[in-house]
Amino acid sequence: MLDLEQLYPTVRRWVLCTVLQEPRLVAFYEKLGYKAIKTEPEQEGMDMVYMEKWISGK
Repeated sequence: MLDLEQLYPTVRRWVLCTVLQEPRLVAFYEKLGYKAIKTEPEQEGMDMVYMEKWISGK
């Protein structure tokens, strides 16, 4: 993820989604600075959490 951010330095807002019921995935993205912005049901027993990260200009 950090390589992608460096590859596209003009992108200021990154958005992704992952499975809410996978706490290790959510924790991984939180550790990289992503914050949850919304959750939507995908199918029974599975929700998607949308996360974003803002990159400040240099």
